[in-house]
Amino acid sequence: MTFYELTWDSPEEKELFVAELGDLLQTLEDSWLSGEPDVAAAFRAAHTIKGSAAMVGLDDWSSRAHNLEDRLDQIRKNPDDQLEESLRLDVLNFVDFIRQELNGRVNSEANAESSPQHWRITLSPACALKGARAFQILQRVGELARIVSSRPSGEDIQEFERFDGNTVDVSFEPIGDQPPVDWPEIFRSIPEVEEWEQIESMEEDPKSRGTTAAQAQQRENMIRIHPQVLEGLLDGLGELLMRHAELSHRLNETSPAVKEALDGVKQIAMNLQDMTLRARMLPLSTLFHQYPRAVHDIARKLSKDITLSVEGGETQLDRLVMDRLHEPLLHLIRNAADHGIETASERLRKGKPLAGHIFLQASSRKGRVRIVVADDGRGIDWNGLRNKAVARDVMTADQARNATSESLVAMLFLPGFSTKDQVSDLSGRGVGLDVVKDTVDQLHGDIRVESEPGRGTRFIMELPMTMAILSALLIAIGPVVLGIPVLNVERIEPWHQDDVKHTLGVDMIDDHGHPLKVTVLSQLLKIEGSDPQMVIRVQDGAVKMAFVVDTVLGQQDVVIKPLGRVMPLIPWMTGAALLGDGRVALMMDVKRLAEKVGHNDSTALPEPVAAENTRQVPGSSWLVFGVGPLYYGISVDKVQEVLLQGPVNRIVGQHPLVEGVTMIREESYPVLSGKKLMDAGDLDDGGYFIVVHMSQHRFVLSVDIVKEIVPIAWSQIQPVPHHDGLEVIMGLAEVGGMVIQLVDFDAVLSEILPNESVAGEQKDHLPSLRGVQVFLADDSRLARQKLTTALINQGAEVTAYEEGQALMTGLAQAQNLPHVVVTDVEMPKMDGYHLLEQVKAEFPGISVIVHTSLDGRLSKEHCIELGADFVLTKWDVGELVRRVGLASHQGMDNKGGRTHALIAD
Repeated sequence: MTFYELTWDSPEEKELFVAELGDLLQTLEDSWLSGEPDVAAAFRAAHTIKGSAAMVGLDDWSSRAHNLEDRLDQIRKNPDDQLEESLRLDVLNFVDFIRQELNGRVNSEANAESSPQHWRITLSPACALKGARAFQILQRVGELARIVSSRPSGEDIQEFERFDGNTVDVSFEPIGDQPPVDWPEIFRSIPEVEEWEQIESMEEDPKSRGTTAAQAQQRENMIRIHPQVLEGLLDGLGELLMRHAELSHRLNETSPAVKEALDGVKQIAMNLQDMTLRARMLPLSTLFHQYPRAVHDIARKLSKDITLSVEGGETQLDRLVMDRLHEPLLHLIRNAADHGIETASERLRKGKPLAGHIFLQASSRKGRVRIVVADDGRGIDWNGLRNKAVARDVMTADQARNATSESLVAMLFLPGFSTKDQVSDLSGRGVGLDVVKDTVDQLHGDIRVESEPGRGTRFIMELPMTMAILSALLIAIGPVVLGIPVLNVERIEPWHQDDVKHTLGVDMIDDHGHPLKVTVLSQLLKIEGSDPQMVIRVQDGAVKMAFVVDTVLGQQDVVIKPLGRVMPLIPWMTGAALLGDGRVALMMDVKRLAEKVGHNDSTALPEPVAAENTRQVPGSSWLVFGVGPLYYGISVDKVQEVLLQGPVNRIVGQHPLVEGVTMIREESYPVLSGKKLMDAGDLDDGGYFIVVHMSQHRFVLSVDIVKEIVPIAWSQIQPVPHHDGLEVIMGLAEVGGMVIQLVDFDAVLSEILPNESVAGEQKDHLPSLRGVQVFLADDSRLARQKLTTALINQGAEVTAYEEGQALMTGLAQAQNLPHVVVTDVEMPKMDGYHLLEQVKAEFPGISVIVHTSLDGRLSKEHCIELGADFVLTKWDVGELVRRVGLASHQGMDNKGGRTHALIAD
């Protein structure tokens, strides 16, 4: 099928397609005619043309674009390959081919010797549906020949109400070697066709002039306005309103009559502006109605049964915004069909209806439009996404394991990232979601993803209803006026320096129990300002920040003017607006501005910095916090995040160290009292939560202050005298004149967990360790006691040591070597890594079990590299006893043979 033979649902659909195609062809041409070919831009353009052509039924176009895309993809993936001249010619020939088809000059070589035939078909005067019959004529001719032109145009005939004549002139050429067609017989078969004749040319016949009078009159009543004309009208109205403001400012002291006249001018201008804005608005059905066909074709290619539900098509949206949404929405629909909807057999196994369902919904609220693309498919495979992130080196294994759904979703929008291993003409190249996000960002919108495994996925876009007029909050920084979109402003309040908490080098203020980064805008933008007076809390999608400003001038509707070449020099600026008093307001892009200072809603911990000559292993960096007048330390590897202290719900019957529970992002965490743990008296009002993750348990430690991160080598740690009661301090270290007490959170965890020891009813299920000799190293007296008791109860002979160096001395002096060594990682003098390395080097026949609360990939993999037989990352005494039994048999059987380490989570 050729472009001319396509059936369009509306003229708007055709205009959208042609306009977008023209831009893409220009991109292809420009990318290859420039001095340095832009392969990435050409690849994206070919990819988009392929999808758009397939959606409307231009299979030949789609196939050609797909072949070109494949060749460009090879160059994109291998940038060092030399660009062939043949590829440049293929790109330009492809552009020429599409443009020729758009202009009706098709198949010129095959039909060079064929002369077009020109026919005039006359309808019966009694024909009631002349537009429908005229359309039927063109459709039948198009099935047998290639239409060159027609009068009236195919576009006017498709809009049946525009055609009120009796004659249709059509010019067409034969297709290839097709046998001759009996055209009179074809026209005779069409109902209500009265006459037909072959004419010499398509020159207008005088007889037809009178028949189009009504049509001409109707066209006078329906004039299409180019978007640039509306842009010019809006610009002019904006200037008029600005001049009104300027006159009002200068004539502030004039008579009431003048002010009344000015108010009248302003009201007229505002009414005209509203009317012009409405002229730019179109219902989203203009865009949505083309997707059912796309879903049908995609489902057929995928051999799936998929239906599409569309809601909210009456929602109005700015034409300029809508023009940019076609391809992003098509990408999301393709993803839903290809990635989301399962095959019929999968859905049958899951008890779902055989037909998958895609939902396209739109709604509007407070100047913004919300568009949702959802499916009832398999949902996002979070574990699969984690594995793909590691395989693509986007995340380390440890980062992927601990990543939240929000951070995993962010990867979906990375360029080139795809969850599919195989490339098809629908997906798998990693092109699509990054384009979607880029487009939404350029439109100052937001996109987020919600997914539930087995239930489906929802992509939610929120966009401004129009880009022409912006309601802005105007602020002043010294002599400079800036504007922030009102939709991004959450709250304005007086600025009080006392509200600021300085945490890990970042200024924070409270945001409903969570820390919110705050920055003085004059310092960030390097503008000389006066005394800051106000703080503005802003949000743009997931970005949240607070800006301190000199003065808030008020709210005003402004017309944004682009600044051309200046824009790249100031990336946080989206444009400028001329105000009534002659000043220029620079409009801020909240997202880009926030990138200059970061915008996480929790305090991000910097990468650990190891001390000079300190072994690069977990435990060498410590987060220092204060409770009362003293400072304490916790290994950074155990810290997930730092938050401002929030509300705690008291729960009866808890361990004395547990204050209650707190909610963090809709999950409950037990709260350990730093005051009770350190016996430090009452805390000051306010403070911090340290979220700790160890041994597959998460809890919160409430502390007074969070100071800094410092490197501490195990050799720097000095022991502390033993005392009665709970041992929580594993050692002391002095850094920069500050004495830090290092907290043994393994001992804390073993104290508060109710199931950390071997229950009596479980002992019968544990192996007998009679005759097994075990050397145990753990700096926690409580841990040593519990592990020793559990092992002895099963018949083992246990010798316990406080740290690795003492155990190595014991090995050197032992008459009979143990079968198994059990060691912790975090110990003074000699840590578990050094101990493991030395045992395997000097006594390879001894099995070594490492138990650690460090959940990080580095700690586990490092143990395996050093030769550990088992690595346990969960405090489970029963499991450790079982592992000792297994390890003792391996040690006896292998006598120095290297076994594969097992990790028990």
